Amino acid sequence: MKVADNMTTDVHFVPCNMPDTNVDSSWRHLSNRSSKLYQEVIRRTAEKFEYKVKEMNWDEVQDVERRRRKLLPQSDKRGQRKILAHGDGTIIPVLVKSLLFWFSAALFVLIRGIISATDKAFPDVGFDEVKAIGGFLSFFLVFFTGQSYKRFLTLYSKSMSMEGRIFDVSVMVKSSGLSTPRALRILRYMNAAHLLGYVGLSATYTEENFLRRLNCKNRLLSEDEYNRILEVNPDAGGSCYRELVAWAAREVENAVTAKEIDRWQAIALTKQILKLRGSLGALFDYADQPFPFFYVHLIYLLSVSYLPLFTYVSAVSLGKDAHWSEELFSIIGVLVTCTFVVGMRALGQRLSDPYGGDVEDLSVMHYNNFTWRMSRRILNSAFPAAIDPELEERLAREAHEQEPIGRAWLHSQSAFSPASPHRHNGSRVNNNTDAVGGKSEESSDLSLEEEPIDKSIDPSGISVGAI
Repeated sequence: MKVADNMTTDVHFVPCNMPDTNVDSSWRHLSNRSSKLYQEVIRRTAEKFEYKVKEMNWDEVQDVERRRRKLLPQSDKRGQRKILAHGDGTIIPVLVKSLLFWFSAALFVLIRGIISATDKAFPDVGFDEVKAIGGFLSFFLVFFTGQSYKRFLTLYSKSMSMEGRIFDVSVMVKSSGLSTPRALRILRYMNAAHLLGYVGLSATYTEENFLRRLNCKNRLLSEDEYNRILEVNPDAGGSCYRELVAWAAREVENAVTAKEIDRWQAIALTKQILKLRGSLGALFDYADQPFPFFYVHLIYLLSVSYLPLFTYVSAVSLGKDAHWSEELFSIIGVLVTCTFVVGMRALGQRLSDPYGGDVEDLSVMHYNNFTWRMSRRILNSAFPAAIDPELEERLAREAHEQEPIGRAWLHSQSAFSPASPHRHNGSRVNNNTDAVGGKSEESSDLSLEEEPIDKSIDPSGISVGAI
């Protein structure tokens, strides 16, 4: 390539491992050592404080589930004494284990002790600046907890939606004329998918401490089916529940082939099965995208910075000659502030992941046992006798005698039989009822009024089902 007459056309590339001569070698060596030392400190600190899910056995899983079900009605208790006297599932264990809570309390006592015993003067920090920081932190904590509770309710609704889809399919297979063995098989597969979804989602529930035990109890999968699930690995994501959904959908197609149901019934059943998959998939979607780490890290950084600063200002502002009562109320204020910050932070994190091993989490075992039991009850429900027209009309008349539906609905095409005392010609009953409150508009008396029937009333569309 020609650039100029006095310039060479050779092009030389600098090797990738060539040292940078513009940087002093000693400074570069020191920088590399500092960087490696910093990375090692961060790594060891992360390993030490890394959150690890507690491995639970079957007995511990059952114990936590019993405590959860016992804790649920406690929030409806009236009276602060009953609520405050309850220890399980409260903020107390979190505060006892919080280093930040006890560090703040110890810092207050230490500073007050130094001020009282010596003439050492601590630098005064403006209380207004500290209050401003506290206001920002309170906003972040309240917003974080509110978003966590919204996430909690959404995940709970998804769990209830899964139960609803299984119940819907139970009703449909019972009323569609599907053979009992095939109906049972479809319900087994749907309940097994329900169970496997939680096992693949949460590290708390595993094949060993949950799936195997519940399968032995509820008989959801045969030996061959269970071995197939073990090949897929139920502890590794949602592959197992998706396979069970495919099994259930395949059984619906087999029912169409066997002419047990028609195509429209198959489409309706398949829609409900796929809605179950959608609800299970939503749980994995939420687990894949938790709260952004940047946001959570900011909350922790602000709380760790604010509480010691607030404690310091509270201790120094009392001065040397403060009365013991002032010190008492001041440290109470510090502990209440620590309870708010630590408690709201812990509450937000626990609500954001309700499928763990905490007492406050959702009752996964109850959901699986309850859904399987209720779906079998639906499948084994007994239908009433054949329809009796006289019985239906008599019940409608008796219901009208107890609670009149109103004179506008007493006409020639009324659901009442000709023998009904409310059937009339040329007169109508003074029993017009309010559509909202059910009270008589003119009188509670059921006496007859000699009044012509309004011929403009359109009697079409009235049937027993409308009463």
